[in-house]
Amino acid sequence: MVVTMVAILLVSRLIVIPDLQSAAQSEARQEMLRAYNSVEQCVADLSSRSLAYHSSNDIAALVAADGSSSADPRLEASFFLLVRADVAALVDDDAGIVWGASFDASTKKTGSLPVGLAGQLSARSLLVKHKTASSDVSGILALPGGPLLIDSRPIVSKDGRSLSGATLITGRWLNDSLLAELAGPTLLGLELLQIPPDDPPAEAETASSLALRDHFVSLTPSGSDSVYGYLSMDDIFGATAVFLRVIMPPLDAGGITSAWWHFALGLMGVILVLAGVVAIALEGSLFRRLAGLTGEVRRARLNTGKFVPLPMHGKDELSELARAINGSFLCVDRIRSEQEKQAGSLVSTLRELEGRHRDLEKAHFDLQQLQQASVSLGGSLEIRDALAQLEAAALDIFQADELWLLRLHEDHRLEGLRAFSRRGNPSRLPRLFGCQDEQAWLPVKINRLLRTVLDGNPRFVDSVQRMEPSEQQQLFGGPPPELGGLRSLAVVPLLAESQPVGVAISASLSAIEFNESRKSTILLFASQVAQALKNALLYEEIKVLGEIDSLTGLYNRRKSLEQLEVEVERASRYQGTFSVLVADIDNFKLFNDTYGHPAGDVIIKRVAGVLQHGTRSSDLVGRYGGDEFILILPETYRSMAGVTADHLRAALGALPYVAPNGACIPLRMSFGAASFPYDGLDAASLIAVADANLYESKRWGGDTVTVERENFSNETPGSRGFTTLDALVSAVDNKDHYTRRHSAQVAQHALALARSLRLDEETQATLEVAALLHDVGKIAIPDRILRKPGTLTPEESEAVKHHSLMGGMMISQHLPAREELALAVTSHHERWDGTGYPSGLQHSGIPLLARILSVADVYSAMTTDRPYRAALSVEEAVSELKTGMGTQFDPQLVIAFVGCLARGLAVAPTKGRPVGDTQLQGGGLSVDSAAAQF
Repeated sequence: MVVTMVAILLVSRLIVIPDLQSAAQSEARQEMLRAYNSVEQCVADLSSRSLAYHSSNDIAALVAADGSSSADPRLEASFFLLVRADVAALVDDDAGIVWGASFDASTKKTGSLPVGLAGQLSARSLLVKHKTASSDVSGILALPGGPLLIDSRPIVSKDGRSLSGATLITGRWLNDSLLAELAGPTLLGLELLQIPPDDPPAEAETASSLALRDHFVSLTPSGSDSVYGYLSMDDIFGATAVFLRVIMPPLDAGGITSAWWHFALGLMGVILVLAGVVAIALEGSLFRRLAGLTGEVRRARLNTGKFVPLPMHGKDELSELARAINGSFLCVDRIRSEQEKQAGSLVSTLRELEGRHRDLEKAHFDLQQLQQASVSLGGSLEIRDALAQLEAAALDIFQADELWLLRLHEDHRLEGLRAFSRRGNPSRLPRLFGCQDEQAWLPVKINRLLRTVLDGNPRFVDSVQRMEPSEQQQLFGGPPPELGGLRSLAVVPLLAESQPVGVAISASLSAIEFNESRKSTILLFASQVAQALKNALLYEEIKVLGEIDSLTGLYNRRKSLEQLEVEVERASRYQGTFSVLVADIDNFKLFNDTYGHPAGDVIIKRVAGVLQHGTRSSDLVGRYGGDEFILILPETYRSMAGVTADHLRAALGALPYVAPNGACIPLRMSFGAASFPYDGLDAASLIAVADANLYESKRWGGDTVTVERENFSNETPGSRGFTTLDALVSAVDNKDHYTRRHSAQVAQHALALARSLRLDEETQATLEVAALLHDVGKIAIPDRILRKPGTLTPEESEAVKHHSLMGGMMISQHLPAREELALAVTSHHERWDGTGYPSGLQHSGIPLLARILSVADVYSAMTTDRPYRAALSVEEAVSELKTGMGTQFDPQLVIAFVGCLARGLAVAPTKGRPVGDTQLQGGGLSVDSAAAQF
């Protein structure tokens, strides 16, 4: 029998299996050839259709146009439809594209050439150069958008013999649509794979084994219905461009059946022969007795109840077999009885476990919800923090693409807090309810749906487009607006302790069925959001009532004012005195705009540290506002308050801010002082006086301490024109506080230079007024240009250059008799070498007063701190003046001015106005006072 089985295996191995393998390989070769030829035929069809079109009048018209005008759209559509192409282009000998477009057959519209095609059309490309009228290049071209079946042939004359100097390139995308078209006649399934394929075949035969040049195949059974083959094709440059999967029908059953019948017939013959021999040999001695024993066993098993043992006769093998069977059946009966008992116990246990599993699933779900709610509540002491923590989880819990959270106020209005969108674009939900942005206010009473929701009735809309007109009227007040693709909508109240605190509105791009499970999840999460929002609101209220400013650690405004009231009461009771300082960081907005709010926070904290360390332990320092501080100085008179403020100003100036680019930016503060009881007997009066003095410090360019305002109310009738111009200077100063102090310094420098030149008194008076008014034309410059912290654009620079001309015109209007004053202001930006503005004057053609103003103006600008840079030292400024001798400045005037500095006649750079007993002196010139001298 063993020999017989070995014989059967050898027959199967040597005959049946080789036949099956041969049939499979032959079938695969044929199917792959069909797939390969279908793609090649598509390329050939494209080539033949292009050949029929390459000498037509339409192509000749396109070549003659040479890109000078757009092609007729009807001509383009006709061309694409006849050639059945997706892409077409006309290219001249220099690889320049004369005309080119892509075509969408479904819409009959053309578009631009696909990305990457122009890069393949170089002057030496195979697609461009054609030596004969019959030359043709066709095949596959790999582009970023996918493989393109391409054909390139020269444009010829109508007789088809001569070249026209252009090339017609047509292409058709090898995509799923074309593969489906090719698969129809071949009854094959074709799929386009990426290169290299994600799932390369485990077994593959090379292309040579199939007698094909550019592909290989692997036979991989797909269940019992299909066979997969893999086909690669090269582009026109020899690189692999296409990798196809060919899904082939089952192998031919005829060959397999034939091989199988060979094997089956041989095996059956062997088995029949062996069975006959064995049956004849055992019939008499064994089979009959076995049949009898089998019948007894069958009869025994048909009996119900307890097993009846089989009869046993003698001691031969069959009797022993009967004994063994009897013992086995008895053992089986015992085992079966025990198994039945165990099965009943297992069924009961399984039912109990199923009940426990359901309980565990529900408990697990509840724990997940509680955990998310706990995380939200734990990090929601600040409203913004709460929303930031909820943003990631909220969209997932609501399973929405957009979400809008609104807070309910006591006046029954909803305030938009935050809108989320998965795509990163602004949410469109506010527009659905008539709001312009996510932080808009939405009155509840104008929307019945929101009123219903806030009463505790959530609203879920599976599809907005399928809503009934009555529902649309209730939700939107009519037909829904343009939703931009949003389909489903959920409006859920945020209830904390059964009280509404807001509304959550979510929307999805796809229609969603809100089943009971999802509704329960959303409502549970909404309750946690409501609790987090309520906690955040409570914390916000507590924080507002606090005493400490979180950024600086100083007392906040409320606590500072309370302490001021206490100090007023104490000083009134004991006839004491104290002073109040209100301080403001100069140009703090420019710091924020230039370096960002984090840098602004660093500056605020640094200023707070300077104020704390520079005052006594008995003094109180508080943050009064954004960049304002308040200092309460017990037992301090007005003069000492000014001294203290000046020390603080100097200490802050010694700690510049180092910008990210390494530049040292000076920090400056302005102070306003008020003293009890001289400036007021209550807190409000003291604060008002201190604020007024602070404003006066700001008017003088900042970095100034004012303990008492100056009074320039005296005005003579003869100075009315000057007063008007002084008002204009004040208007410019309101835009840029640097202007007033700068003008005063320019006047002092100019007067020092005029005295050294021994100019007469009248000329000096004219020069002083010109210096004070030289920047009055800045009133015409936009604020965004005048205070821009960065480099000006060419257009902005031109706008600034107009201020000197505008200033001269304004002076001429108000003081028509003083032409030399107007000329000095108009020409103070002229340069010695003639490159200045507005008139390009040079040398002595520039008025003397204008040349003096030029030197004084530049020196003042260089030695004054600006928000974007620190002031130059005297030595550095003098070096710059000397550098400009003969180009920007009159050399003799520079020499004279440097001499003034050396002799101490000119004013040194000032850091604010010096402190006096009642007011800060220095730089105290005004147009009115100069007019009196004039």
